Amino acid sequence: MVAQWMPAITVNSFALLILGVLLFDTIRKTNRFILADQRLFNWMIITNIAMLVLDGGTWLVDGRMFPGARTWNLFFTVGYYLLNPVMSLLYICFCDIKMGLSKTKRDELLLLYLLPVALNLIATLLSIEGSYLFHIDENNVYQRGSLLSLSFVFSTLLMVLAFVKVFAYSIRRGRQRGLARTPSHRRHTRPLMFFAIPPILGVVVQIWYHQVTVIWLATVISLLIMFINIQNAEIATDTLTGLFNRRHTDYYLQNLFQLGHKQKPFGLILMDLNNFKQINDRFGHNAGDNALKLMGAALQSVCGKSAFYSRYGGDEFVIITRQSYPECLALIERINQHLSRICLYFALPYSLSISAGIAEWSPDITSPDALFAQADSRLYQQKSRLGRRATD
Repeated sequence: MVAQWMPAITVNSFALLILGVLLFDTIRKTNRFILADQRLFNWMIITNIAMLVLDGGTWLVDGRMFPGARTWNLFFTVGYYLLNPVMSLLYICFCDIKMGLSKTKRDELLLLYLLPVALNLIATLLSIEGSYLFHIDENNVYQRGSLLSLSFVFSTLLMVLAFVKVFAYSIRRGRQRGLARTPSHRRHTRPLMFFAIPPILGVVVQIWYHQVTVIWLATVISLLIMFINIQNAEIATDTLTGLFNRRHTDYYLQNLFQLGHKQKPFGLILMDLNNFKQINDRFGHNAGDNALKLMGAALQSVCGKSAFYSRYGGDEFVIITRQSYPECLALIERINQHLSRICLYFALPYSLSISAGIAEWSPDITSPDALFAQADSRLYQQKSRLGRRATD
């Protein structure tokens, strides 16, 4: 017969193994040079580990009769309830950093965030004698208190608030940036919003199901998905523009070429910003960085989900599309028109436009390098015709 504690300990042990791997990897990568959001993410993992250990402890000693058993049960239970709202606190502070709030503003908000944590602390300590949230009876068996619902409120209040804040930020950010919205906007906010969903669902399940502590297993899922998103962003995303980077572009193209004769025709558009060096020289590198960001925004607005696009390096950008050659020409024209509208919208002291070379895949082109060489040659020809090569 399986012991009552066996399912919970088995599941918790597996979850602890996952969290241990995540924590080791994040600490190994950040080493001494750790940012505030990375530090908070590490503490979220550590908090989840502590909650699983405390939860496992309650399962191991609950109902057991040995010297000091009730003391241990009380220790694990009180520690568990005290830490309940800490994950939500760390999560909302993490979101505030990701949304770009200043240190002063974050410190002000922290005082507000600590209110449910403090109320939970008081309720937990009072429950040791008053049995409000929990009770350990004379047989050393854990019992739910009459006000247990308060613990769920304290645990999830900040998490729900963080979800609402990120959702509102996402909408506001989209409206404010308008013409200058980039893919990084969605890639940053979606994982933040998703993080809260599994734990909140876990709370709902936990109200009726007691055999395994679902909440902290759900949080493991959230941390794992956030970790994967962070890893993917580091590997595939250009940090300045929010577009895919050269590494991901090469990988994407290599996959297309591996299909060989099964591959449907596609085109590669290689672009660069006209007179980009002059923007840097005349207006500074901050202006140059802004120009690159606006170029990324133009690709996001014009191409949407209809094509693959990336910043390949410097002021070079790439589009990979199934469109025909005439359609590629029309796409380039729409990008230039969009850049013109951006310049007017932001009253920029410089103009933005692109030159482009188009290469069409065919079975005799056997490698991405050959396709790039064709596109680069045509880009050079266009810039030469326009007389811009000497001034870039």
